This record gives sequence, C-alpha cells and structure tokens, in this order.
Amino acid sequence: MRSLATIVFVLAALPACTLYFGGGDDGGGGDDVICAHNGYGAAPAQQLRNPNTGVCESFDYPYPCDSNCGPCPEIAVPAQRDWAACYSACEQLDENDCKATSGCRAAYFDNPLADQSGIAFQGCWATAPSGPIEGGSCQGLDAYSCSQHDDCSAVHWARAPYKTPPVESTFEECIPETPSATCDGIACGSGSHCEQQCKECGPNEDCSMTCAAYCVPDNTCDQAQCPMGTTCIEVCDGGPRDPTGPVDGGMPGGGSGSGSGSGSGSGSGSGSGSGSGSGSGSGTVDGGVPSLCHTECVPAPGACEQQTTEGACTALGYCRPVYAGTDCTCYPGYCTCAQLDYERCESLPD
Repeated sequence: MRSLATIVFVLAALPACTLYFGGGDDGGGGDDVICAHNGYGAAPAQQLRNPNTGVCESFDYPYPCDSNCGPCPEIAVPAQRDWAACYSACEQLDENDCKATSGCRAAYFDNPLADQSGIAFQGCWATAPSGPIEGGSCQGLDAYSCSQHDDCSAVHWARAPYKTPPVESTFEECIPETPSATCDGIACGSGSHCEQQCKECGPNEDCSMTCAAYCVPDNTCDQAQCPMGTTCIEVCDGGPRDPTGPVDGGMPGGGSGSGSGSGSGSGSGSGSGSGSGSGSGSGTVDGGVPSLCHTECVPAPGACEQQTTEGACTALGYCRPVYAGTDCTCYPGYCTCAQLDYERCESLPD
C-alpha cells in the first residue's frame, strides 16, 4: 500500500511527465528516466540584437530532443547566432558607466538633423557571447566583429525617426569606445598619418570630448606644392572624391608639370602653350590596393590675367601672351609684323 501511495503522489506532482521504470519489471538495473519534453518542443522566443541594424530580432530555438523519451523527429535545428542578448543588465547603464563595464559597449547613432552635428549616444548594449574582446584596433571592423569588443562602439546611421522607436538604422563604422584626443602613440597605416580634429561644441552638448585623433590619407592637396598662379585639386577615378568619405583604397600622390608656348601675329598676335602640373598615386597602399586618386595643379582663377610681363606669362604653360603688332601684312590665316610688343596675358581656351 505504501508503494502504491508513493506512485500516486509522484504522478500527481508531475502531471505532464511520463515515467519509465528502467529494469523494475524486467530485472534490469537501469535508473528511472523522467522525460520533461517528449521530442522537440517550442522554447520561448529569444531576443537577439542584430549587429548590422542594432534592432532586436526574435528567434525560436526548440528544446533538445532526448532519445530516451522516444524517436526524435527529423527536423533542422537552427544554429545559435552569436548575437548579443537584448534587455541585458547593460541596457540600464548610462554612457559613462557603460564604457566602464566589462561586457557592455556604448552604441551611437549618426545624427541626421541638419542643425545638429556629431553622433548621439543611443544606448548600452551587451557584447556578443563570444566576447568580450579587449585590445586591438576598432578601425575597419565590420558590424559583427565590432559587437565582440567591449572597448569599441558601433555607429549606426539612423534613417528615421531619430531617437523615437522604432529607429531604422544601418551599421556605419566601428570606433574606439574612448577615442584618443591626441596623436601620441597612434600608428596609422601606410599612406596615412594622424591628425587631431576637433568639432565645435554647442551650448547643450557634452563638451568633455570635442577632439579626437583620426588617421587621414597622405599626399592630399594640403601637402602639394603647386607653382605660382596655380592651385591644387584632387582628382579621383569615377569623379571627385567626397571629402567626408573614404579614399576608396588609394592615396593621391605628388608631382610636377611644365609647359611652353610660342607664337607670332600681326595687329593682335597671340602665342600658345600647353602644360599642367600633376601627380598621381601610382603605387599601392595597404596590401596592394591600387591608387585611385591623384592631385593636379591647375590655373588659379585669373592667374594669367595677373601676369604683367611676357616672361612671366610664357613661363606658365596654361597662359598665352597677346601682342600688338606694328607694320603688319596679313595673309589668309596669319600675319607678319615688323614689330611685336607684349600687350597682355590671357588663359588658353578650353
């Protein structure tokens, strides 16, 4: 009677379970097996943060199947994503505490509003389960790799609406969580150098970090030396380079050019010449990526017209001298003059 009462009690306590008595009736020595889930069952949905969008997504992962409970159905079990869990303890931290807490990373959104500048703190997110990784460069990391580091921050470009859920966004770049304000100790890659760049701090902005160090390409027009009367422009394959965007794998180079011209005329004769200064980045940068940009020295607006002597005018390959002729005889297409006097300098026609 005691054994029966015990069995009834167990069955009452575990109404959703099936009891298998291994060896109790057939003389075997196996242990009792309790099957909480007979085959696959739907586990509660997990919310994971997509590192590319910063948005939480739901995933259903079934409970594992125990073959002791019966045959396991042939279904494909989705692989567990190495994405950070949403609604972790990190979510409650402010920006400064987030940066100081291991396993948490500060996330930012690029501000799309024209009357504001800089990036805005969006929240504190957990790192991917394979993290946290600390140390190493954040520059150039993709969205997933950035999510593994708790000393790197993801910057997402917010499309709309800004700071009003739900925010649609895409990963833009990975930056150091606490960027260096100076270039001390920063080693930039081949073809680039470090510059300290500071932004203006508005009256309602956090001014604690208005300066940061950035790696910028070498051999831009800032380093070019063009002849007098010319100015430097940067030319990239496929059109002008966006000064706020990447250099597309190539760095502009430096160079020089020269031109010469001669001419004669009657009445109002003119000389011609051609030439321009240019330099190209024909080498490779950072692992063999071909240069796509170069610098050119082009005439400065009004440079030819400012030359007061014939020698100064002819020294510039993109200018031509204009003469006043005396005692001239003209023929179809040209004139000959007994005397030519320099009158002015003008730019070569396009």
